Amino acid sequence: MSRAWYLPTFEKQLTGSKCGHANCNMAAAAMATQQCTLGAINTNPDQMRTLSGTAWECTDNNKLNDGTSIQDAATAMAKKGIHLAVYDSSDGRDFDDIVAFLKIGRFAIVHGDYDQIPVKLRGDKDFLGYHSVYWQEYRASVSLYNGTKGPGIRVGDGLNDGRRTGIPNGYVWWPASVAKNYAAKFPGGGFTFGIIDKRRIEARVEGTNVRSGTSTKTASIRKLHKGDELVWGAMQLGQSVGGDRRWYRVWEPIKARVAYVHASVAHRI
Repeated sequence: MSRAWYLPTFEKQLTGSKCGHANCNMAAAAMATQQCTLGAINTNPDQMRTLSGTAWECTDNNKLNDGTSIQDAATAMAKKGIHLAVYDSSDGRDFDDIVAFLKIGRFAIVHGDYDQIPVKLRGDKDFLGYHSVYWQEYRASVSLYNGTKGPGIRVGDGLNDGRRTGIPNGYVWWPASVAKNYAAKFPGGGFTFGIIDKRRIEARVEGTNVRSGTSTKTASIRKLHKGDELVWGAMQLGQSVGGDRRWYRVWEPIKARVAYVHASVAHRI
């Protein structure tokens, strides 16, 4: 079955660490990092918190100063080699801007107000404050929590860890209207969010092989026409071809799987 985009491992916020209660940005950053690298970098909220340089804030027993910003997420991701383009209220961006990014495979960490989220979709039924989640995909029609169908966004909310009955476990679909209200109620005149880069390669020759592994002995999943594009996430070393051991880790949407293309027959665009 085809799937346009890679789905990263869901990362829960409440890991038991001292920063867990305030790691919503870091859970989102961990999912975004895995998304951008197609799972080549397998990180978690606590590691991202350390990379952000803010873990020390959770050691003074004052929980009021334990939160992080979207810029902290960008700092942590940069140390993993991932660029997060940050927009805040001064940029005047809106919901349609984020949806436009999602449609082309550039996914988002989005700040908002949790009181806009229906109780059934919340990982914390009592929390009504500001929050940060990962928006992984937009679809024009999906099955929604209330039994209807309509436009929705697949959301990685780090609080949705299934720790108690009634709490969702993993990714959920927010109705687009709910997602819009959530983001719109964060303070300021425009939305506050970060967008990850989309890495692409282009086939340089006709019949470029997309393979199941980093070797010419592995199965060819399909062949690309010259100029065809794929999303890539990381460069990995494998079998040497013409003295070159570099292979692109790519997303193969037709087979809905991670695959590999040798660097000699593709280039970055």
